[in-house]
Amino acid sequence: MRRTIPNELAQLAHRTVQRIACNIAADGPEVYSQLIASELYEALQLELSRTPRTEPAKRGFLAAALDHCRRSAKAALSPPLMLCELRATVALLETGMPGFAPPEDLFARHAGRFRVIEGGLSKSA
Repeated sequence: MRRTIPNELAQLAHRTVQRIACNIAADGPEVYSQLIASELYEALQLELSRTPRTEPAKRGFLAAALDHCRRSAKAALSPPLMLCELRATVALLETGMPGFAPPEDLFARHAGRFRVIEGGLSKSA
């Protein structure tokens, strides 16, 4: 069974961007924006820690979202840049994890192509 990125993460990311945009518009403290963004970062980190290593595509997807959050923390000196990085996180989470077929599905699709060719060497004499 393939696990997907929970919809709650995308919703949390969207709310985070809205709250930070309101804080920036109200000329609020940058530290408050960082505090709001840390909630999303911790949720992504928790989801990454729950994801088994047998799901490398999902782990890579979550790691990419975490990278955007990390860059937003570094960009906190420029609130618009911080907001831009968090919007990239939202876009990534809203598009969802790209699908991939597990190896057994790929084999099953091509299984009809393989045939046993009987020959003189395959039979014991």
